[in-house]
Amino acid sequence: MNSLRLPTPTAISRTENSCTFTLQVSDQLCFFPGHFPVHSILPGVVIIDWVMELTQQHMGLIAAIPLTMEVIKFKQLVEVNTCVELKITHHREKNKLSFILSSSVGEHSSGRIVLSEPTDV
Repeated sequence: MNSLRLPTPTAISRTENSCTFTLQVSDQLCFFPGHFPVHSILPGVVIIDWVMELTQQHMGLIAAIPLTMEVIKFKQLVEVNTCVELKITHHREKNKLSFILSSSVGEHSSGRIVLSEPTDV
């Protein structure tokens, strides 16, 4: 059984309030078996999980807890063996994260996550 939850970023670029990650969506991710057997796709909820995990690991927002989500859009399926770019921006004044997941075929998903408490550690 596959046990990998989050691909290791192959590239990371940072600005003062954002990080952009390059991720290879491999068939080794634990979410693909059974979702769907004939044509595997990445579940949308996994993208949200990645945003929170990468925010906590790489943006110094260890105490970040999602309260609610706004304007979440899933525009295109993410298939196995796709290289994606995930840009996460922290809007400190609003205590929100925004994200865009894209690849060479265009934008796959975007949205905002409202955090429930101050995120400074």
